[in-house]
Amino acid sequence: MRTLCLAIVFAIIFGAILFAPPVAAFAQPTETIEVGIAGGQKITAKITARGVLPTEDSRIKIEVAGMIVGPSPKNSREPELLWNFSFRSKTNHNVLAVIVEDVTFDPVKTMVSDLEPVLRKDSWSGFAEPIAVTKEALPWLFDERTTMRVFRFIVRYDDDQRSILHQLAMYPAGAKEAILSLANKLRAGR
Repeated sequence: MRTLCLAIVFAIIFGAILFAPPVAAFAQPTETIEVGIAGGQKITAKITARGVLPTEDSRIKIEVAGMIVGPSPKNSREPELLWNFSFRSKTNHNVLAVIVEDVTFDPVKTMVSDLEPVLRKDSWSGFAEPIAVTKEALPWLFDERTTMRVFRFIVRYDDDQRSILHQLAMYPAGAKEAILSLANKLRAGR
């Protein structure tokens, strides 16, 4: 139980770092960067010294495109990474489908395909399949360089409109070290 709480606390703290809004516009200058994605395309993302800012349009605002690290339900000493996604709806239109894809590289990988989405208090959330925290399954996590992942949210509404938003997630070396440290604690049963 302590390990699960530690994993949840880590996810909350890490999420806050990723999407913390600027304290004041003048105190946190925003930079727009261009990032290459699958298919040879490019997207732009806004970042500050505190992290990546959430993407939004007139209908939704991305709240989370991050991860949770916790014990496997099959073996509490085997850590798993679980991609976690959420957005807040800003309209009264019914959401008919949500697809989240990892478009960092080719081939594009569907992370979540929710064809019967349920919004609670105007928010949707979904999880990808868990991935074992190993060098074979997650080689980027063991690389000391900053890793950028890009997730495409495709949201279809009851008025035949769509929101298609790209959300950048950045993982510097320090964040990866914290993830691997938590994974090692899980393996040790702490």
